Amino acid sequence: MRKWLVVTAAIVFSLMLALHMLLSFIMLVGMDEELYKKAQVADEIHSYAGISQETLDRATVGLIDYMDGRRDDLIILSEPGTGYELFNAREKSHMADVKNLFALAKRINFGLFITIVFLLIFCLAYDKEGMKKYFMKYCAITLAVILSAWIIIAVLALIDFTAFWTAFHKLFFTNDLWLLDPSTDLLIRMMPQRFFIRILSEILWRFMVSYILVMGLLASSHMLLNRTKRNKDK
Repeated sequence: MRKWLVVTAAIVFSLMLALHMLLSFIMLVGMDEELYKKAQVADEIHSYAGISQETLDRATVGLIDYMDGRRDDLIILSEPGTGYELFNAREKSHMADVKNLFALAKRINFGLFITIVFLLIFCLAYDKEGMKKYFMKYCAITLAVILSAWIIIAVLALIDFTAFWTAFHKLFFTNDLWLLDPSTDLLIRMMPQRFFIRILSEILWRFMVSYILVMGLLASSHMLLNRTKRNKDK
């Protein structure tokens, strides 16, 4: 395989791997009940939301189960079997959009995983020497460039989270259902801006640590394989 093909494969592989890892951590953190509760307790969200911690826990579990496809509706009552519905029609409609977004992310992530595995097997079977000489090296370089871009985006997002959050919703949602009113909508009181800052920070640090480990593994594997090859050639 020609060098430019190996380098192109490495760049495509790295882009897909980076996106796969990011989506994986978004879904992992986005479905973590314990992490939600930890963030909510830290900021005393139940007091701001105007409900008990028990009701907040039940609503949170219901939301996560709904987003993950484990329940079909958001009819969650203030008290088990009695009371009033916690979420109104606008909140339910917005969460339906969120659920669809998570479902799409799952499908994309699965497709990325299959493509990554196929690309890796194909390159190994077709040109092992090219893999040793170029593939891992350019994977590490591409991942380093992508990491720099991620860091810049993360810093900008944390500096002006409101602008980032607004841009995110305008990019991924085709309506304004995400514009909720704290005086009427429990959802925005359950998950105010400071809650999402905590969740975003959790996603970022987990992603960054894993990403750097993968990048380091690729770079060290490249150096080790080529050092071994040079020793054999002597």
